[in-house]
Amino acid sequence: MDHFLALSVFRRPEATASENSWQLYYDALLSIPISLWHEKGFLVREHRNLADKTGTTSLRKRPDYILQFKGLVLMRGEDKNSLESIAKERAELTTKMRRWNVMLYGDLPYILGYATSGSDLQVVAIERSDGPCRATVILDFSVFEDKAGALKVFYNLAFLLHQMAKLTKRSYACNLEPFVPDENEKRKIVLLDGFIERTIQRTQSGGEMDVERLKSVYETLQGLDESSPVTHLQTVEKLSVKRDGVWSWNCLRLVICDFQQSTS
Repeated sequence: MDHFLALSVFRRPEATASENSWQLYYDALLSIPISLWHEKGFLVREHRNLADKTGTTSLRKRPDYILQFKGLVLMRGEDKNSLESIAKERAELTTKMRRWNVMLYGDLPYILGYATSGSDLQVVAIERSDGPCRATVILDFSVFEDKAGALKVFYNLAFLLHQMAKLTKRSYACNLEPFVPDENEKRKIVLLDGFIERTIQRTQSGGEMDVERLKSVYETLQGLDESSPVTHLQTVEKLSVKRDGVWSWNCLRLVICDFQQSTS
């Protein structure tokens, strides 16, 4: 908390300061609940400006902030300087999200979110939904005009989010581990976190037509841009060709091996 007070006095960002400057300012506020959690052994993970590996964000979208405990996502955040509308940042909390998934949010009726535009801060509840999620504003104020209020909000976040994590039935990590559902002398399928890897063993005596047919199928799937969120089809969002006969997809990866090469 002393760190935040020093930062607020000596390094208060200008209204038009960069997004990174404002993120540092709010990271100082977020350090209040983080330090309280760590002191009590409640070891949360923060993801700031990183490609989202939690599985809660749409492809090619990058969230500003995600807070996670043992695989359970508790809070999301979007930060901008005062030139950006806070309504736009609040909307990004949900437009960047994938469909609500109980494996990632447990049985929580909502998770928390925050959106900023310079010193303006909104704390929201992102409500559970079978369709697009909705962000309902809980608090709306300026951290400069109400510094005491800002300290109270972030101090109490420690207790609220801790209770959310304790009350949900989803209290353990569930990262997708490598799993091999099908393997024979010609192919191997491995389920990994974020994609499927299919390895094809191309023999000297044949297999070229099979490989070309498979490539054609996945190139067709790549063209299905508007696929349903719930589908039995494998969808391909990014296709690239690499050396050594390796074809890579964003959601599905095909590896074509020459005769006597390893299939792993």
